[in-house]
Amino acid sequence: MFAGSNVVAFCTYFGTFSIFFFVALYLEEVGSTSPYGLALDFVPMCIGMIGASLVADRWVARSGPRIPMTVGCLLAGAGILLTDWVLTPTSGLSTLGWSLPLAGIGFGIVVVPVTSAALSSIPAEHSGMAASMTNTSRELGAVAGVAVLGSLVNGVLVTDLVHRLNALGIPKEFQNQVVVAVTTGTFNDQSGAAAKADPGLAAMIHEVTTATWGAFSTGVDWSLAVAGALMLACAFVAASTMRGDALSARQALAGAETEPVGEGADDGSVSVS
Repeated sequence: MFAGSNVVAFCTYFGTFSIFFFVALYLEEVGSTSPYGLALDFVPMCIGMIGASLVADRWVARSGPRIPMTVGCLLAGAGILLTDWVLTPTSGLSTLGWSLPLAGIGFGIVVVPVTSAALSSIPAEHSGMAASMTNTSRELGAVAGVAVLGSLVNGVLVTDLVHRLNALGIPKEFQNQVVVAVTTGTFNDQSGAAAKADPGLAAMIHEVTTATWGAFSTGVDWSLAVAGALMLACAFVAASTMRGDALSARQALAGAETEPVGEGADDGSVSVS
């Protein structure tokens, strides 16, 4: 149960930060969405997370952590995959306004019983270490979600972009310049400068730009698919490792509320319930 709760904690934050980071990056770079528009797009997801976490506490107390954590993982995974399915450069509240909240509800349900389940599975005198371990799992999941999936996006982007440029008949030496510009974040500036310097290149630059954003979209698709699949796999972990009785749930919630203050993580984190 302790190991299972930490695996779920890792995967939950892996998925949470992946959907926040890559969906926002896609909408800003490919869709040219404004910062205000991005914030507005994610409001329903945040509302879903807050609302679900408020009701999850009573649900866990009645049924134990198994069912809430399993359902939460399933909803979060489905929300990520549906977001990937509906995501386009023109996506906004009309499309993301129902898929992102679904993921948010799933995340909100999961985060409540994760710590309490870990605390209830070990002796009370070690509750501080248990909370520290759960905090560490969450932080590692957040870091890994951006780093690992970022590497995946970059790898798929480069590979798919080369294939697209070959299909357009772009010379190899120019392909290398495009790949370097894309991976270093200078593509927009260089393509705009090239179009102004030689208007005759505008058509080719437009085709290269379309190929670039198409390759980036493929990378984002892969990253969200991996994050969604990981959350669905966590549903199995939760179902097979968590307890399902109300007594253990009440003990878990009580343990989370009475965690010793002096035994938190080295960074000062003492309570994450």
